[in-house]
Amino acid sequence: MKYMINRAFGLRGVLTLLALMLAFAASAQNKITGKVVDENDQPAIGANVVVKGTTQGVSTDLKGMFAIPVKTGDVLVFSYLGYKSQEVKIAAQTRLDIKLVPEANIMDEVVVVGYGAVKRGDLTGSVASVSSKDVEGFKTGSVMEALGGQIAGVQITATDGTPGAGFDIKVRGVGSVNGDTSPLYIVDGFQVDNIDYLSNSDIESIEVLKDASSSAIYGSRAANGVVMVTTKSGKVGRPVVTYNGSASYRQISGTLDLLSPYEFVKLQTEAWPDKFGSTYYKAGNDDNGIPYRYQSIEDYRNVKGVDWQNETFRPTWSQDHNVSVSGGNDKTKYAFSFADFLENGIFKNSAFNKITAKVRVSHKISKAVTIETTVNYANTDKRGVGTSGDNGRFNMLAQILRARPTAGLKMTDEELLASSIDPLELESSESLSQVNPIKQAESVINTTKTEMWSGNLALNINFGKGWTFRTAGTYNTSNARNYIFYQDGSKEAYRNGQTPYGSTRMTRNVRWTNFNYLTYKYKRKRGHAFDVMLGQETAFQGSEYLLAGATDFPFDNIANDNLGLGATPTTANSNRSDKLLVSFFARANYNFRDRYLFTATIRADGSTVFSKNNKWGYFPSFSAAWRISEENFMKKQDVVSNLKLRAGWGVVGNDRITNYLSLELYSQGKYGYGNNVITVLSPKQLPESIKWEASQSTNIGIDLGLFRNRLNVTTDFFLKDTKDLLMAANRAYVSGFASQWMNVGKIRNKGVEIAINSTNIASKSGFRWTTDFNISFIRNELRALAGGAKEMMTTASWNSDYTGYDYTARIGQSLGLIYGYVFDGVYQTSDFNVNAATGEYVLKEGVTDITDHAGVAVKPGMVKYKDTDGDGVITTADRTVIGNGTPKWYGGITNTLSYKGVDLSFMFQFNYGNDVYNATRLYGDDNPELTLSYEGFKNGDTEFDLDQRPRTSTDARRDSPVGAYDISATAVTDHRYTITSLRGTLTVEKAPLTVRADDARRTYGEANPTLDYTCEGLKLGQTASTALSVKPAVTTTARTSSPAGTYPIQASGAEATNYAITYAPGTLTVDKATLNVWIDNETVEYGDQPELLPQYSGWKLNDDEDDLDFPPRVVTQATIASYPGRYPLTLEGGLDDNYAFSLSTASRYLTIEKAPLDVYAPDTAKVYGTPNPDFVLTYVGFKNGETADDLERRPTATCSATESSWYGEYTIYLSGGYDSRYTFNLHNGSLAITRPTGISATPADDSDIRLSSRDGILVVQSPHGLDVIEVFDASGRRLTRREHLPAGETRIEVGTPGACVVRTVRSGKVHAEKIYIH
Repeated sequence: MKYMINRAFGLRGVLTLLALMLAFAASAQNKITGKVVDENDQPAIGANVVVKGTTQGVSTDLKGMFAIPVKTGDVLVFSYLGYKSQEVKIAAQTRLDIKLVPEANIMDEVVVVGYGAVKRGDLTGSVASVSSKDVEGFKTGSVMEALGGQIAGVQITATDGTPGAGFDIKVRGVGSVNGDTSPLYIVDGFQVDNIDYLSNSDIESIEVLKDASSSAIYGSRAANGVVMVTTKSGKVGRPVVTYNGSASYRQISGTLDLLSPYEFVKLQTEAWPDKFGSTYYKAGNDDNGIPYRYQSIEDYRNVKGVDWQNETFRPTWSQDHNVSVSGGNDKTKYAFSFADFLENGIFKNSAFNKITAKVRVSHKISKAVTIETTVNYANTDKRGVGTSGDNGRFNMLAQILRARPTAGLKMTDEELLASSIDPLELESSESLSQVNPIKQAESVINTTKTEMWSGNLALNINFGKGWTFRTAGTYNTSNARNYIFYQDGSKEAYRNGQTPYGSTRMTRNVRWTNFNYLTYKYKRKRGHAFDVMLGQETAFQGSEYLLAGATDFPFDNIANDNLGLGATPTTANSNRSDKLLVSFFARANYNFRDRYLFTATIRADGSTVFSKNNKWGYFPSFSAAWRISEENFMKKQDVVSNLKLRAGWGVVGNDRITNYLSLELYSQGKYGYGNNVITVLSPKQLPESIKWEASQSTNIGIDLGLFRNRLNVTTDFFLKDTKDLLMAANRAYVSGFASQWMNVGKIRNKGVEIAINSTNIASKSGFRWTTDFNISFIRNELRALAGGAKEMMTTASWNSDYTGYDYTARIGQSLGLIYGYVFDGVYQTSDFNVNAATGEYVLKEGVTDITDHAGVAVKPGMVKYKDTDGDGVITTADRTVIGNGTPKWYGGITNTLSYKGVDLSFMFQFNYGNDVYNATRLYGDDNPELTLSYEGFKNGDTEFDLDQRPRTSTDARRDSPVGAYDISATAVTDHRYTITSLRGTLTVEKAPLTVRADDARRTYGEANPTLDYTCEGLKLGQTASTALSVKPAVTTTARTSSPAGTYPIQASGAEATNYAITYAPGTLTVDKATLNVWIDNETVEYGDQPELLPQYSGWKLNDDEDDLDFPPRVVTQATIASYPGRYPLTLEGGLDDNYAFSLSTASRYLTIEKAPLDVYAPDTAKVYGTPNPDFVLTYVGFKNGETADDLERRPTATCSATESSWYGEYTIYLSGGYDSRYTFNLHNGSLAITRPTGISATPADDSDIRLSSRDGILVVQSPHGLDVIEVFDASGRRLTRREHLPAGETRIEVGTPGACVVRTVRSGKVHAEKIYIH
């Protein structure tokens, strides 16, 4: 019974324990459900709910609901973009309702700055930020396009309307005249050439460092501001896959209202009846009896004709696809993104495609060590000539607007559409003034393909106690190919004798950077906090390109795929350049109770661009801020959320200038000497200590936040002085130099920037409306010019055919001043007196005379300019400022409306106050519009009241040479007036022509190639042979013996009737000659030093190895102590200014053979009866200090002689022995056995020893016994030996009868006796 009770209680205990375990397990694995809402109680769609420290997590649904399995003690982390993260520890809950709290304090936002990041509230410089939401919504081919109008003080302008065209960006005005004015681009901490390769969807944030106090940490590269881009990285949580896709439809919303066929024909026939009287309509039949299609102008009234705008422009679709995957845990975070953007141009045959990909991984190796790596890839493909063909010298839009809307009688409209050049223009001359824009777009291949790879690697170490260290490096390479091919149908092929031609340019850019910096942060104690950073950076940038072109192709459908099909090469050129920057930098920040902030930086940059004495530049900065809103007296009010005053000063530089400005330069000229022409070299520029262009900037800013930062205003006042601008300074004539590049220019930019951000509506229903507005007022002023000059002229280079001055820079005025003559109407007949005798017009006194400027006598109808200097004549001194291309102010405004996950944004950009420059007619251009002026009207009549209006005409055509041509008006009648027509004058001026010396190339030691030239700016399809009356001489300073390098090529002495000639130099590149280097197989004995000498072929100019700077060397692993065997020989190294080494890679070997080692046995001797001596061997031939003890196995010496051997000569034989290093040569020795000395042999008859023999037995009788007895035959061979013979008779069997020698030893005495054995 007791047993049963105990068993029952035992079973109950087990069941109870199982129940408790199940209950515990059930309580340990719960499923938590809940809802996440925002501050307006609206569902937070897609909020992350993650178990802390794991990758386990979920996202909320459209209602903000979630469900996730957890264990007791787990911590759930709730996160959502724009809201603070919340953590909740799980106990016994089964449901959680989370209300997110917005990141209300904008001052807590983290802003990326140079080599680090700070809270926005701690900023002391002028930094503008753009977040991902402000960029990723723009479907553009470039991030820069999305930034337009969003940042105060930053002006972004598209360089062309073509898809994929670049952008010009200026931060706070223009900071250089000759240097690069683009800002410095930093992506994820590393410098890049541009940010066009980035996908908009991959941007996390963009910061623009505008003033020197914030950008001086980048020193010499920051004169034009810094654009810092941070791309997206992985976040802790489960993997998140995101796809964004869009399609855009684009169409011309409105076209220009052009003349209809009827209006156009009426205009043509009225204006030029002689030229077009029968071109467009004609009554009657043609030669075949068929009525003309157009009998009169009335037949054109309902003709639709050719709508060139509709034919050229097309509606298109563009696409943008983005895929990203990101996630991670506390140790490893990852992010991958892929984007494909395709933009088809509205203009025919134009498009842009960009494919980008990125992988980014961050891994925490330990608590103190983190490693980060990023790999970027980008591939772009830009196609089409766009709206500015022929490198900007040919406006496609103008061709569209000028094209005839009807073909007239001579062809159909379809035939007109299929013509490359308007046939009507070709009837009178080879004029290319009207090109078919459709055929031009279809017949020109202009494709640029670029591929970029970059890799970043960074290591972060936290040493503890505030000390951290970061080292990072990047390698970036991009390869671009530009294909240009002019097929049949293009105007370029027509100009080239209707022959297709093309070229291919390949460019490669390489950039690598390494920086290291150590940071110490002092945590707040009694309100004080500071941090200090020390760093070093090395940056390299190199580029190279190869250009090849050809013409005379048999067909054009293969185009650039095989330039070798072109029968005639037109160009072949290449170039390479690089530069290195070494930097040291430091920064210190101080913060007292978040109220008083101070920052100081210093950077030292050393660049290979500058002269020897000025390679280093030093760039300091200081800034401070006072956060008034953190003062105690501001705590009791609710209106002002943030109020901060900022002030900063700093110096930054610009190292992006032209190379060689600090070197001694020469120019050459041709002079006659007797009957010959000789070349004379003249110094062009003396060596100059060129130094950095430096900008000193002062900035004062105010940050104001109102109503819990729902309204934020940032205002900056800045003053930026750029000094030491590189300009050509005039020198005194007696110095022998016209000008010298020197640091003499100064520019000042000053202005005000205002940025306003407001949250207009944030309702509980979820509707939100925000506005961002910015405006900038910037003025620039030229403060100094070279040599104290007050003004400097320049050309805009808008057209290579025009090289005249059209811009001016004046001390005390803004840059960008448009320069020219002020139009003042046309000369009237009332400006002249008529000579009664000759009928000639004579200009009245007091009327401005333009004769000297025009080159012909002034007549009525000629253009009149204002006489600005009041001397009564028009000269170049009358040119003045006629406009300014710099806007007075610019900015942008963006409105964003959002409601429950749906948002709408629209943005406006604006510029105001800038003028647009237009050009005028030159030789080879179309005649300008010829106008009439009238004198003598009564009663307010005008030309439109005449019964018939006169028409103007001139004999000048597009191909008319330089000179003056009469402009006449047709004779007409009127019922009220007697009309007298007076002639005017059309002046055709010389067109500018650039004679450019072609680049050439040869190898060191060879004769110079034939030097040629190219004419740029030829008109009317002319060639150099037809345009030039005297051909130029093309010369260079290089000689056959000149070392490898580059040498100027100069053209001079050309003459042309219709052109004003200027010259542009070319470059002769003398390449290094190829020197073939090889090595023969070599054999040496072990221990010997080989003489390994390279062999050469390809020497120039009797050079030899002694002329090389650093000859190649033969490398082998073998040493003097290496064991015998075969060792590879390789060639490496070698450097010379004139030779490029071609090192043979054929397999060659150094064979080490065994060294001979002579081993000699001794020639020695011993006394008969004594033991053999030690045979000491002698070695001859050891290497490397070795001895017999170092041998692996020594030879041995043996000899047949023994102690009892008879006296005589015995051979000592050597045998055996082995060693890996030596071959043994064995030399035998000899052992001579001599008769003992000092021991007498007692004669037999006197000795007490008796010997006898019988039957082969030796009988020995010795009364005292014997120690030893030996018997030898006549040859010395021992027959027997006995020891310790007793006294008495002893019988010894010999067995061999014959003469013998008996040797006895007793008490050290030796007795020898001959006996015959019977």
